[in-house]
Amino acid sequence: ALTTKADVNKARLSEPKDDPRAPAILIKVLDALPSDAVVMEAAWRLIKSGVTKSECFKGGFMKEGGHRVILSALSTHLDSSPIMLEVSGAMYSLMNADDLTTVFSSVFETAKALAKGGVLPLMYAALRRHEHDPKVLRELLAALKGSAVQDDIVREILSDVGLPLVLGVLKTHIEDTGVVSRGMLLLASLAENDEAKKALCQGEALPLIFTAMQMHARDSVVVRCGFSAIAAMALRMPDNCDTMMAAGVGPLIIESMRSHPGSSELQRQAMIAVRNIVVRRQDFCAPLREEGVEELVVRARDTHVKCADAAFDCLRDLGCEYGGLGDQAGKGANSAYTGGSESLLVSADEQARRGS
Repeated sequence: ALTTKADVNKARLSEPKDDPRAPAILIKVLDALPSDAVVMEAAWRLIKSGVTKSECFKGGFMKEGGHRVILSALSTHLDSSPIMLEVSGAMYSLMNADDLTTVFSSVFETAKALAKGGVLPLMYAALRRHEHDPKVLRELLAALKGSAVQDDIVREILSDVGLPLVLGVLKTHIEDTGVVSRGMLLLASLAENDEAKKALCQGEALPLIFTAMQMHARDSVVVRCGFSAIAAMALRMPDNCDTMMAAGVGPLIIESMRSHPGSSELQRQAMIAVRNIVVRRQDFCAPLREEGVEELVVRARDTHVKCADAAFDCLRDLGCEYGGLGDQAGKGANSAYTGGSESLLVSADEQARRGS
């Protein structure tokens, strides 16, 4: 409450993160007590908190020797689940552009430096060592996703032991929503590379994605992450589209959109997946329309403003009427807002019923 009432309070609360001395002090602590597990766990928990949403702290930490202490922690404390949990979480935050107050970010350079500087083999070792600990695996998968920022890094993960390890983790922990969600987001990042698209669709990845989405069909986060991977694998790959449609991605999309009307991100990713499939394979438009995809896309557009652009593109490429981008988005028949001249919100029960 205080932070929203006074800019002075906002500035005071941000001072510890923006103080350039903080990363240097933490680096000195890590260098002085590299074998003290209690200190390491506490220090890395503090570092993870510090680098989250603070570009100043991220840049300062890496400048003061962050790369070196990350390598040291991963190699020295590989067997410690608590330390691996905090270190991998800090790595992900260092590579995540989550500080929206800055125009420029160092996270891309950080990801390149870590991935090309010896971190990947240590992360693979940690995946093996903690194969039965879902909490650690979630953070490691997130950190691995953050490092997959260039084609050469993606190719290294594909050609090395990285991809088999990730798929093995997904198989073992297919019932854990956190593991499969982060695993599928990692696959989506890898699939931005065309070689990876083919390898993932032709191998074990696609069946695993389908299995996870069907097993956790009621979890909108898992399903949305699955659609992110499917959309990435379908983009510019007509042969992949054939494989996915033959495997049943059409009914999966229809049922998921129908079951989660209130999840704007799921609806958006599903529409992007549809568009990526039909834009290169127009013969799939008719079967999807017959299943009712047009009605579902229009409903998502009318319910969620953020779905408007994806709905416009999806309807156009499906060969459907695609007008109303600015007129109906977020305020149509399925919106939480009443139509026509009225502008008051409908009751909370009605909003919930409409999925808003």
